[in-house]
Amino acid sequence: MQTVRCAAWGKTYTPAQCRAQLDRDLERHAAGTAMCIPLARLTNGQKVASSISPTTSV
Repeated sequence: MQTVRCAAWGKTYTPAQCRAQLDRDLERHAAGTAMCIPLARLTNGQKVASSISPTTSV
């Protein structure tokens, strides 16, 4: 499976490529968020709402 690095306007992607892009984007967002907030104080529900995996540790 080819990994999509950046979506291109007008290009059609497979569902798998879309999911891979979304997962990468969410992972990158979660990493940035994790640097700014105290993860230990958040409930699992708050972590999910913030796109941070409940099992992520910093």
